Amino acid sequence: YRASPYADIGISVIFDSTIPELRKGFRCLRINDARRFVGAIGWPAFVKSPYVLLLKQRHPAALNVLAYYGITLHALNDAWWLNGVGCLIVNTVATIISRAYSYNQCWQTPLQ
Repeated sequence: YRASPYADIGISVIFDSTIPELRKGFRCLRINDARRFVGAIGWPAFVKSPYVLLLKQRHPAALNVLAYYGITLHALNDAWWLNGVGCLIVNTVATIISRAYSYNQCWQTPLQ
C-alpha cells in the first residue's frame, strides 16, 4: 500500500460516501422482488474515483469494503448469473490481504 494523493482530504471522507451506498445494498436484500437485485448489485455505480484509486493501491480498508460487497452478492447466489461471484470477490480480497499481512490468520479459511 502506498499513500494516496487523496490523503490530504482524508481517507475517511472517501469512505463516508462509499459505505452508506453499500449499506443501502444490504437493506435491499430484505426486499422480495426484482428491486432486491437492482439495489444490491448497483453499488459500483455509486463508487467515486478516489475509492477506486484506493482499491488499485490495495488499501486494506478499501479492500475490506469490497469484501462486504462480495458478501452482498453472495446473498444473491440463487441467481444463476451471480452464482459464485460473491465468494470470488471475498476470497480474492482475503488472498490479497493475507499476502500483504501474513500474520493475519483469520483470512485463511475461504468462504464457500
